[in-house]
Amino acid sequence: MKNDYGQYFTPMHIARMMVGCITAAKEAPILEPSAGEGVFLDALYEAGFSNYIGVEIDLRLQQKSNHKVEHASFVSWKPSEKYAGIIGNPPYIRWKHLEPELQLELKRHHLWGKLFNPLSDYLSVFIANSIEHLMPRGELVFITPSFWMHTLHSAPLRDWILTQGVVTEIIDFGEAKVFDGVSSAIVIFKFVKDSAQSTISYWKYIGGRKVSADVELDSQKHFQSLTIPSFQPGKHWTLADAKTQSVVEEVEKVAMRTSDEYLFDIPQIARLGDYVSIANGMVSGLDKAFRFDHAEDFKLTADEQKCLMKVAKAKDLDSLRPKAFSAYIDIPVGLSEKEVQIRYPNFVTQLMPYKKQLLSRYSYGRELPIWEWAFRRSEKFLVSNTPKIFVPCKERMTNRRTARFALVDGGIVATQDVTALAPLDTTRESIEYILAYLSTIQVSEWIRVRGLMKGGIAEFSEKPLSDIPFRFIDWNDPIEVEFHNRITEEVSAYLKSTMNSEEFINAISKEFKDFN
Repeated sequence: MKNDYGQYFTPMHIARMMVGCITAAKEAPILEPSAGEGVFLDALYEAGFSNYIGVEIDLRLQQKSNHKVEHASFVSWKPSEKYAGIIGNPPYIRWKHLEPELQLELKRHHLWGKLFNPLSDYLSVFIANSIEHLMPRGELVFITPSFWMHTLHSAPLRDWILTQGVVTEIIDFGEAKVFDGVSSAIVIFKFVKDSAQSTISYWKYIGGRKVSADVELDSQKHFQSLTIPSFQPGKHWTLADAKTQSVVEEVEKVAMRTSDEYLFDIPQIARLGDYVSIANGMVSGLDKAFRFDHAEDFKLTADEQKCLMKVAKAKDLDSLRPKAFSAYIDIPVGLSEKEVQIRYPNFVTQLMPYKKQLLSRYSYGRELPIWEWAFRRSEKFLVSNTPKIFVPCKERMTNRRTARFALVDGGIVATQDVTALAPLDTTRESIEYILAYLSTIQVSEWIRVRGLMKGGIAEFSEKPLSDIPFRFIDWNDPIEVEFHNRITEEVSAYLKSTMNSEEFINAISKEFKDFN
């Protein structure tokens, strides 16, 4: 169930697992700040806790619990005591979806503008409030989407948390289905106030797609148990073991600019966006209507033959090179309906069954005939004869060792499920060198750990791609120049061969690692 308060109800087996993380005495005061129908209170009672209370804003839910629940908004609720444990599932709802009275209440919070803002999720204030209501050595156990552990606008909250204590445990469900109707990556985290330790106990879920009722934290069929370094203020909260973190840190280390390139004497990491142009693909508005399969089966007019555009879709890409292309209808803009019918009869036949859907496309504020693309963004860049690197806009990294960066010839167009890159005019590194670097195992490790990941899927829009550290070449160093030229030649030779991509990626990754 979901409503205006951002409620997603926790299954009992998850609530029991979370209660098992609390080490406070059974008679110690425990709070559930978003009690809902009382599942955590039920689990606390089952586990033998005797001094607990819930807070719930939704009176309909508060009345369903058999335990003590105060009807109040936790954002402004003032408890009479501090708590040894706080447990729950805070509401997940974006600022823009909050009711006006809840927005006003949030703006009045003493930490508004410091730890959360209109870009924050409602759960942020629940985390901060809970920490403030803990007694020394008190424990907070929450289940939340993992996004707040990584997003830029949550950085003040994360840094503040580390001034209050330490995260001691994380249970990472990844993209497994924990809640019905929720596709976010989900974590359980435990925080201990006024405490410190150098490591975090980390459980990575490895069970089935749906988290079953028999899930157990100490079961090797459900979880992989790891120890990861504690989070540090001002640093990325990295859910990876020390070995993986060292790979990621090495990627950033070798991308540091040389001393004469420091900005205000502060070392800067060179980023991919400093060396390439990046563009998202054009939008047809209805791909199945514009995709013209088996063109050879039609007797096309001369105009139609000129207006078949070669497209590389995400499904057409493989590591380092495309494996196929698709043909798309690309009728010039500005023609009348009569001109289109006369000059492009086969295309009209293809488009007409989709007329209703084509007329209902988002038109970006203009009159949009059914034969025109909805948004020809970055067209000049995409249709140019410059070779480009294509990558899927969204790449599932859970079942791939490396992301699919593929070199395509000029004139091949990307649509909305693909992002295109090409070296800037000022970039001396070859496109083959850039392709090789992006295809390395270590760069994909960086993407998994530092990139924009949502439920095991890497987001490859302009900003996440721009942020990838880039191993640039020092052109004053003959050894580096020789390395660049060798990599370029090896990639060129590979692209002309039938060599297995996995074998080549292993080899090229080792070359970059050894050279550094």
